[in-house]
Amino acid sequence: MREQTNKTVDVLGIDVSVMRPDKAVNITMNYINRKEPGTVFFHTAESSLLCQSQDWAAGCVNSCDLVLPGDRYMEHALGHVSQWEEEQLGRSQFADRYMVKLLARIARDGKEIFVVTDKEEYLQSLKDDLQSIYPEISMDGVVLKDESEPGIEALVNEINGIIPDIIFLCLSPQSQLNLFREYVPMMNTHLLISIEFILPTVLNSQTEVPRWVETLHLTDFYLKTRDKIVGSIFRKTILEESEKETGEPEKEIDEPETENNEEIFKGEE
Repeated sequence: MREQTNKTVDVLGIDVSVMRPDKAVNITMNYINRKEPGTVFFHTAESSLLCQSQDWAAGCVNSCDLVLPGDRYMEHALGHVSQWEEEQLGRSQFADRYMVKLLARIARDGKEIFVVTDKEEYLQSLKDDLQSIYPEISMDGVVLKDESEPGIEALVNEINGIIPDIIFLCLSPQSQLNLFREYVPMMNTHLLISIEFILPTVLNSQTEVPRWVETLHLTDFYLKTRDKIVGSIFRKTILEESEKETGEPEKEIDEPETENNEEIFKGEE
């Protein structure tokens, strides 16, 4: 059931919660004690555009217990952004602060996590980083190379053989929602969190870069350009929807004027 105790903002048909990272973490950890598994989805510009074109995808996101901003474009849409976050490619200031607090809670409570990703190097980097920063966390994981029905059923069987406390789906939005569409209800866990990246330190290893881009030493340019293209389409879609509702042209979403915007995303240090 969707969390009803929080302020939400409708972003292109999806209610995204607005709260401090520490409060979001408290709500998340409370899900572990429920009879039914909890689901947390970090909504991004890319997943939002997918929801616009596919009704089933929107239904999957709306079915989650808690929907949180997953990148800077979503934070722009919510009216909350800071200068630090402007400089961080597509990274979400909120998501990063949430993850730092959440991993500290997981380590303190001795919870076991299971990570699903599609990159071997990401999984290994994540294991190394977690072992270094949070040695108390027990982590297992798998690289999802085959998204056919047999491949996903094998994944579900592996998860159900372990029954981890928390599953992280560190996949592209399309792959995340494909699993939500049919297979997430089959996974035996207390909590499932759908977020592309857990730690900023392993961000670049998750992004597929064509070989010719690497050969020409254009990786940084490629990553920034790809991110800006998705963000531009997302902003354009929001502006068009706003114009339909008001009948008046909307200003570009650059300088949000919401009160206390930085405090909501800052959380308790």
